Amino acid sequence: MPTMNRLRQIRQEYGMTLEQLGTKVGRSKQYMSELERGNIRLTYKMAVDIAMAFGTTPDTLFLPAESGKPNHRNSRAQ
Repeated sequence: MPTMNRLRQIRQEYGMTLEQLGTKVGRSKQYMSELERGNIRLTYKMAVDIAMAFGTTPDTLFLPAESGKPNHRNSRAQ
């Protein structure tokens, strides 16, 4: 699922309107709509601000909807 569709999904799961989310991150409803539609590139700072509005971490915006959890790999050196 593209990140912007994931953003819309998360926002809807939290029961927030574009206006409410925009207020929480200091942006307009129109800006948030453009962001969700992929017309504005998601910056790292905006990802952090949005994640904080949801009480989560930025990686949540990029994770597959099915898992909702980060994919962990065993990264021990051999």
